[in-house]
Amino acid sequence: MAVTRYLAQPRIEDPIWLEPSDVSFLRTRISEAEAKLQSIDDEISKSAKLVEIASLRNILSLVRRAPPEILSEIFEFVCAHWGFDFIKTMRCALVLAAVCAARRKVALATPRIWSTISLRNDEVCRVVNKEQKDEDDFEPEVAVDVDWVPEWITRSQGPLDVILDCFTAKEYDFAAGLLLDPILQFCHRIRSLDLTGLPPSFLDLYSLPSSSLPLLEKVSLTLAIDDEDFDDEFGGWLTLLPRRSEVFLGALKL
Repeated sequence: MAVTRYLAQPRIEDPIWLEPSDVSFLRTRISEAEAKLQSIDDEISKSAKLVEIASLRNILSLVRRAPPEILSEIFEFVCAHWGFDFIKTMRCALVLAAVCAARRKVALATPRIWSTISLRNDEVCRVVNKEQKDEDDFEPEVAVDVDWVPEWITRSQGPLDVILDCFTAKEYDFAAGLLLDPILQFCHRIRSLDLTGLPPSFLDLYSLPSSSLPLLEKVSLTLAIDDEDFDDEFGGWLTLLPRRSEVFLGALKL
């Protein structure tokens, strides 16, 4: 009986194939275990019986028996439900990968649910210390959490849609480069770019040659300008676009 093989496994990561007789056997075992549970007084024995029942139900679950290809399509549909709410799309992918070992295996083998990455300064940066030089001058120490970015991008395997928002509190302005660095390591995979921030935030990107983004189809730039610093921050940068910035020339939509 095939089901005995599954009962002997402490953790099941692959799809389960059950014959009708296996299903009947499992249902009988569950009924018997639930009946015995009513007469058990010892807490340890009761806990062990509950674990046994949960294991049997896990094997019997219809979702557990779904082929990986079907689960992948379901995962893609669930993540796509959030549309342009990219943060929720990313969280959805993480939740799907955290359900159990079997679901994680399927999620990691579904590149499309990892194909969008959205970074915002206010979500990956935090001030860990503020050193006051004088009354009006603070020098903050900011921690930037982007260690997970390369692994996320690796999971996507194919074209990547990047949303980068660096227009937040002033103390995070300098961190734009730290957010951009791990993205540029995979620039040959970028399909679309949606950038928001101060003009100097993305200078490393603007200076790349046109061959750096072979898959690029769409670019969206939202520039935040401080009126008081317009000439200093924007004047020199303006000469880079559109004539002198070659990196976006291959995009179908700018």
